[in-house]
Amino acid sequence: MKHFLRDWIVLLLHISGACFVYQHIMRKKGPLVRILVFHDVPDKQWFESIVTLLTTHYTVLTPKQFHQKQFDEKRINVLLAFDDGYASWVDVCLPVLQAHNIKGLFFVNSGLLSIAEDTEKVAQFMQGRLRISPKKPLTWDGAKRLVSAGHVIGGHTLSHPDLATLSGGEVFAEVSEDKRHLETKLEVSVTDFAYPFGTKKHIGSVAPGEVQKAGYIRQYSAITGFVVSQTHSVIALYPRTLLEKHQNVKAVKRWIEGGYDMFNLLNPHI
Repeated sequence: MKHFLRDWIVLLLHISGACFVYQHIMRKKGPLVRILVFHDVPDKQWFESIVTLLTTHYTVLTPKQFHQKQFDEKRINVLLAFDDGYASWVDVCLPVLQAHNIKGLFFVNSGLLSIAEDTEKVAQFMQGRLRISPKKPLTWDGAKRLVSAGHVIGGHTLSHPDLATLSGGEVFAEVSEDKRHLETKLEVSVTDFAYPFGTKKHIGSVAPGEVQKAGYIRQYSAITGFVVSQTHSVIALYPRTLLEKHQNVKAVKRWIEGGYDMFNLLNPHI
């Protein structure tokens, strides 16, 4: 019921034209850029429909273009990101991304990849850490395939904890060890970090400094918004919009164009 009511409000905001007023206001701060986040993607047809929407109506960025701020001034820019570590990234997403010549930013829990061959440990990790029913995990070989295909790997901690509940030293260990494992195993430089869970209460006041100390250049939340809407702080925290499984194309379009942002601004506690 909660999601049903939310979706109706987002629909009304979109058809009323409020989203376009919101875009006009946000565009005064610069080009409109949105980061969309996927998790496990078991449905290829659904993912293909979302990618087709993106390539038809928006400018899809590569991580490099995002890093270098090479944005389209006229259209909404979209960067694709993926969190945790699922086999579907290779089995389902990779062929679709290759067919459309799209590069994504994949945030990985290295601790999950390291136990990918142990079904029992994977189940415990996903149920206890990710708080989901077990899925087939990404392996190190799968991650190497993503790198070979030109995609960018980011850090997501070793074991997906709520960083706001940890001490500074514990946060640094989770973040720096994850970064070290990813860079060693995949032979890449890892400069982007996404917070597990990603809301303000899960980020806290201590973690951003520890993440920066670990050597990350960019930090990402799970707080929806256009990138231009970020606050001007010493440590930039990029907003990201997390898609829900099997959202239809029209709903995703409304979220990209600002309907979900406005819903959250109107209902900060929902």
